[in-house]
Amino acid sequence: MVRSFDLIVFGDEVPGILALVTAARELRQRTGSWPRSLLMLKGAATEPIGGHLVRGGLSYLDRSGIPVDLRQRHGLATFGDPPAIYQEFLTRSQVDLIALDPKRANPALRAMLGEVGAMMTGQVEIAEVLKTGTRISGLRLTRGETFLAKQFIDATVNAELAQQAGVKKLQGFATFGLPEAELPVTLCFETEGVTVAKVREVENYYLHHLLDAQSPLGQEWLKRASGGDLAIVKFLRDSLTNAQGQPLRLYSDRDFIDVRSRALSIGYHARRNKPFSLKDSGFLLDNGNVAILPGNRLSWNSLLWFVTGAEAEALARNQARPTEAILGEFEQVRRWFMETFGASEVRPAAELYIRHAGNIAGAVSPLSGAQMLDGGVPAEEALATFGYHFDVRGGIEGLGKKARAKGYESVSVQAKPVFNVGIRQAQVKGIPNFAVVSPASDFPGYASSAGRIVEYNVGVAQGLGIAAAIALDQGRQLSEITNLEVRQVLAQRGRLSKVYGIRQPDAAQYLASFEKALAPAVVEPEPAGELRDIAGHWAQPFIEALFEREIIAGMGHRRFMPDEPLTRAAFAAILAKAFDIPSVRDPQVFLDVSAGFWGYQAIRKANQMGFIAGFPNGSFRPEELVTRTQAWVAVVNGLNLAPEADVELLSFYGDRNQIPSYAQTAVARATQAELVANYPNRRQLQPQASMTRAEVAVTVYQALVKLGRLPEIESPYVITAGTLAAPPFTDLDGHWTAEFVTALTAKGLISGYPDKTFRPDAPLSRAAFATLLAKAFDPEPVREAIAFRDVSPGFWAAKAIQQVARGGFMSGVGGDRFAPNLNLQRLSIWLALVNGQNLGEADVSKLQPFQDAGEIPTAAKPAVAMALKRGLVVNYPEGDRLNPNRDATRGEVAVILYQALLDAGLWDFEAIDSPYLIQPR
Repeated sequence: MVRSFDLIVFGDEVPGILALVTAARELRQRTGSWPRSLLMLKGAATEPIGGHLVRGGLSYLDRSGIPVDLRQRHGLATFGDPPAIYQEFLTRSQVDLIALDPKRANPALRAMLGEVGAMMTGQVEIAEVLKTGTRISGLRLTRGETFLAKQFIDATVNAELAQQAGVKKLQGFATFGLPEAELPVTLCFETEGVTVAKVREVENYYLHHLLDAQSPLGQEWLKRASGGDLAIVKFLRDSLTNAQGQPLRLYSDRDFIDVRSRALSIGYHARRNKPFSLKDSGFLLDNGNVAILPGNRLSWNSLLWFVTGAEAEALARNQARPTEAILGEFEQVRRWFMETFGASEVRPAAELYIRHAGNIAGAVSPLSGAQMLDGGVPAEEALATFGYHFDVRGGIEGLGKKARAKGYESVSVQAKPVFNVGIRQAQVKGIPNFAVVSPASDFPGYASSAGRIVEYNVGVAQGLGIAAAIALDQGRQLSEITNLEVRQVLAQRGRLSKVYGIRQPDAAQYLASFEKALAPAVVEPEPAGELRDIAGHWAQPFIEALFEREIIAGMGHRRFMPDEPLTRAAFAAILAKAFDIPSVRDPQVFLDVSAGFWGYQAIRKANQMGFIAGFPNGSFRPEELVTRTQAWVAVVNGLNLAPEADVELLSFYGDRNQIPSYAQTAVARATQAELVANYPNRRQLQPQASMTRAEVAVTVYQALVKLGRLPEIESPYVITAGTLAAPPFTDLDGHWTAEFVTALTAKGLISGYPDKTFRPDAPLSRAAFATLLAKAFDPEPVREAIAFRDVSPGFWAAKAIQQVARGGFMSGVGGDRFAPNLNLQRLSIWLALVNGQNLGEADVSKLQPFQDAGEIPTAAKPAVAMALKRGLVVNYPEGDRLNPNRDATRGEVAVILYQALLDAGLWDFEAIDSPYLIQPR
């Protein structure tokens, strides 16, 4: 099917939508008819539109910042004089000052598109950009449709259409010679049930302790939030006060909160025991920009995630979906907000806010940071004015080192540009009917850090909309239209904003020198034919082997996106490519897979070979994500692998109970056939999780090994016969606690360290013991909560400590102190297990055979005697010594906990023989 339009906008970020609306309105003014315009969406057309402001939940709008004296001189409001189309959008979305409610923005944008007769099409994946000479003439989609148009605008954050059209794209900050450096991405989130007063209360709590040099709690928080790095400690301390030494408390207005100090950040990072370092921790909970929304909702822009240039591009191409790792950290944030702020709900945005993902090169007139400081385009041709600082939140990795090598002591730019807006950095010189309006426009140097802001880009978009209308009306090309022509139209229509850009020649000259010095002479192309986003990935050798044999393919631009899920249709396509075995049945006819669907033939072949089937209602659900279980079932059934496997193999997995009953035999077969790879925890099967592209590569590779078509590749994450027989940790071989630790680990009750050690002879803190008890016994409350003054609401184990304290398992160590970081003593274990389970007392005379029975406090002896009676005493290496006041080791705690659970009949454990278990005499 071929359809023709006047204007196509690719991507639904707000600037692109408003460019289309502006173009349609202007052309209607000129011709009396609405143009044929189309908005192309990467997601479904039924989803909310508006890109990262709407689906990304960026409700706290970055507004134009104009100095007070300039506002007074020109009679400007707080945010200057925004572009007319932007002000209209804000008004329709009921924005007061800062806060944009996505629930209002989506219908406002849809209404504006509907009024101009624009069409939308979703789930767009470009197969080919059609060209006539240097012009784009149309887009052919992977689903078979072709859309022709006269003018095209790319509004994606990564200039995705531009890349497909052959426009040169610089990854990351390649304009500084740093292609792998990139600004962090953010997962915005909304809280419900948290008031401004509550945020202030929690902030004051942290500030109180952090600003008190005598507060052990505050000092401990700083230590944990800095990782012991003194430079981070100083940075965090300095962030708590202003130049006069006064605490920096949050500022709130009608619809927003500015969290000015990092007190909350310290609290969260201390809880996570992760340093406030984006690169080292991989994330930051930074001081938040918070929008106040209707319904007692707050929208937070504060959870930053470290990405490289390649990762930012891959995320943008995958519809900005949060990765599993990002969502995992968000879950920690969610718990903290619910426990510390009393939030009734904490929801992540559907998409990430990607600040920047590289820039195109080859615009009609690139716009640098120095040019912004010099006032932008000349006032006589300017379309508006915008003010914003060079915001590189999270920093540009490697820029400081490179600058110092060039003789620059600092990379910070103190001057704030207030510059005039034009369109020439968005118009593409080599493709005359094409423009890119987004953070990916042609912004060399520092320019993208201010040029990435939506309000600025809407000013550019309004100009491009006018330019597109002029081009359509006069039969010209988009790149031919000048700033001056657009300005004249805006003035005629009464929609020209005030122009008041300021020149800062000294700052501009300095930045021009800086940007030139750090710009590479030539940006070297990367070698072709290699996947550039799998280096160091745990599945790299499997992916490379299948990629070289053309069994699997990348996602375009040499990216594989290994950690992203894939659809059932894509999985069927890989099976059809990897295996060529005789048909075992006639092909099914699926109601939702038409003959024109891109994956029709692959689904048909995989189905005929017996790999994959549909659902009882006759559907295939080609766009549904394939789960790990579904993938294993498909491969073992299609190839008839390991038919003799025993389901008892599944006892290796701690989450065995999550395997659907229908699939248990098939998953056991997949395990015996060595198709299963579990990263990073080999005992966590995650059977109902979506299978990633990397995991599919490993499974298919392993199946080809079983067929004798490929050589074996060693990997610690592939479950083999050796894996099933080995202890779960590298330092347990021959250790007297190994069998107990292994059994607890299999149930997910206990874990080790990232280096795959358990450290059985190391001590355990009281806080860590509390978390074990909470997980193992999940005690119900039998007494009132205890307000321990050394356990803050934000402490990582606070919830578990309260649960075991209220459940009667543990108490304080002198009134209202819990001493969470104190090493646990052996006596405390017995007391906790006996008291918490209300086991009662036993004959203290049974303790007499032990040489050190006298070291047990008299009041505690009946409980220890009961622990002995119930088989909870383990003495290593001396059987006749209880060592009640010695620090317990992690291994001892595991053995005693196992015995207690066995005694209580919990978790389905069986008795383990050990010479160190003491029986009553």
